[in-house]
Amino acid sequence: TSTTNKKRSIDSTDESEISLQKRKKKTEAELRSYLLAKDPDLASAYIALVPNVISDKDFWESRKPILEREAKLDSQKQAHSAELSQFQRNKQNKILLSTSYIRSIFLLYPIVEVKFKELVPVKCTEKEFWSQFFKTQS
Repeated sequence: TSTTNKKRSIDSTDESEISLQKRKKKTEAELRSYLLAKDPDLASAYIALVPNVISDKDFWESRKPILEREAKLDSQKQAHSAELSQFQRNKQNKILLSTSYIRSIFLLYPIVEVKFKELVPVKCTEKEFWSQFFKTQS
């Protein structure tokens, strides 16, 4: 891909500070709801078993590794989100994009990576892509 170790800069065209969506850590109930919405098989098992066969507590206790894995992923996304809020600017007030910064964006927003690969350099330059991305985040 075009993400090399050098830093890239893009113009900061918006007068307001660019702010990426802040993500808060999910509670266990939110993780459960998220997993049920994300995984139709898990949702079907939940509907079939709770509360007639086993309790809600027992259902989730038996799936603790799934919850822990999702909590860990959520925590990693939190860390990347915090990193993204600390972007650097050069003297011309352009945002500097490092490879790790771009990877963090791709981790938080997988669709951005898909669009990046689809559009750059075929339909737009890397600079145009990132300028548009940051405009949509303000």
